[in-house]
Amino acid sequence: MDYTVAYFTNRREPHFEWFVEALAAQSGDLSETQLVLVDYWLAPGHPHTKPEGRREAMAAIVDGRCGFLHVAPKPTPWQGAHRQTSRDWFAASNARNTALIVADGRTFVGVDDLSVPLPGWWDQVRHAAVHGYLAMGAYKKVRGLTVHRGKVLTFVDDGNGNDSRWGTGSDGGIMQAPGSNLYGCNFALPLTAALDVDGFDEYCDRIGAEDYDFGLRL
Repeated sequence: MDYTVAYFTNRREPHFEWFVEALAAQSGDLSETQLVLVDYWLAPGHPHTKPEGRREAMAAIVDGRCGFLHVAPKPTPWQGAHRQTSRDWFAASNARNTALIVADGRTFVGVDDLSVPLPGWWDQVRHAAVHGYLAMGAYKKVRGLTVHRGKVLTFVDDGNGNDSRWGTGSDGGIMQAPGSNLYGCNFALPLTAALDVDGFDEYCDRIGAEDYDFGLRL
């Protein structure tokens, strides 16, 4: 398998269809792509979800276009059925490591929910795969987003959700950057590199900073 694309969500409505349609449109052929959805709402014993209905809905979005795994985050003391806390806590490292455990692709791609990759995104993933480097993508958070068949139609950019690293990149092509520029919502790298550093540090669960810690160690 060439690629594992891991999509992470803890939202009731992640708009998974936005991402899948954009991915399909940009890649053209998903036959060598494994799509992994790590879904907080699928956790065993979660009181607010119906796992079978959610599985069916997400599988219908993929519609057999690629290999697809829909899994709950692995057991952790910070959330879910095995938690040791009075309530669920933030545990991004655990979710991302869940995807690394089941990944089959030579290149691992991580994205967060409510995301729509803009034109050219998959070309950059391919380039990173061919040349074997860590790609640290940027993002913008906007409001009033409408999407049709994976293409952004309208949005409102009030400037409050701009990536703090935006000025260190370039719309004209790839730029070198320090590992601390890795944000977990948009990155790609050889799977072997992620495994060589033992994935995301789960000590960061509950406090965050797992993404740029991962980038620095890479």
